[in-house]
Amino acid sequence: MFKLNDGGQLALDWSIPENCLDICPVVIILPGLTGTTHDRYVQSLAKTINDLRYKAVVFNYRGGNGAALLTPKIYCACDTDDIQAVVWYIKKKWPRCQCMAVGISVGGGLLFNYLSRNDAERTGLKAAMIISTPWDPVASSKSLEQYAYRFIFNRRLTKNLCHIVQQNKEILQSMVDVDAALKASLIREFDELVTAPLSGFKTANDYYRAAAIYHKVNMVSVPTVCLNAEDDCFSPIEGM
Repeated sequence: MFKLNDGGQLALDWSIPENCLDICPVVIILPGLTGTTHDRYVQSLAKTINDLRYKAVVFNYRGGNGAALLTPKIYCACDTDDIQAVVWYIKKKWPRCQCMAVGISVGGGLLFNYLSRNDAERTGLKAAMIISTPWDPVASSKSLEQYAYRFIFNRRLTKNLCHIVQQNKEILQSMVDVDAALKASLIREFDELVTAPLSGFKTANDYYRAAAIYHKVNMVSVPTVCLNAEDDCFSPIEGM
C-alpha cells in the first residue's frame, strides 16, 4: 500500500518485465471509474507496456483494489494531490527513468487536470495519453442517462461506487448520508450525495464544471495524445 500525506492510502500494482533495466521508462496507468488492476483492459495495457520493456504501475484509486479508506476521501477528478505524490515517489525510486502516464475515461480527466495545473517539469512526466475521457462531465452525465446507456453502463458503475461506500461506511458516515448514498442508481446521484460533499462542492454540477477539461488544452505543456471515438457515450462529441 502507498501511504499518503493525509493518512490515506491507495494500492500501486507493479508489472515489471524480466531483464528490465533501471533506466527503462515507467508508465503509470490510471483506470476508469471504479477500475482496478483486475480489469482486463488494464491488464492488456500493462502487457503492451511490458512488451516495450517498460515498467507499468497501476494507480488504484482510494477504496479500490482492497485498499480500505482510512480517510473520508474518494476519487475526485479535481483532486490531483494523489497522482502528484505517486509520480514523485516513482521519480525518487528510479531517478534515471523517464516517467509517463496513461489515463482511461475518468482517469484521463484526473491526469489532464494534473497536467493543466503544472508546468512540464513540475508534473514529473515526459509524455501522457488520455483515452475515452469525458471532456465535459455535464454532457457525459446526460449521455450516460439515456435509456440504453443507463442500463448498460450507468447503473453498473453506480453499483460499484455504492459497494465502496458500503465497505467503508464507518469512515464515511460522518461526512455523507450513507443510507441515501447506497440507494443511488445513477452516477450523478452518487456524485451529488458522496463525491461532491467529500470534495468540497455543493452539487454534482459544481463538481462537473470544475472537473471539465475541454477549456484547459492550452494549459498543458507536456506532450499529450488524446484519443476519443466519435460515438463514445462516455464523451459525446457535443461535449468536446
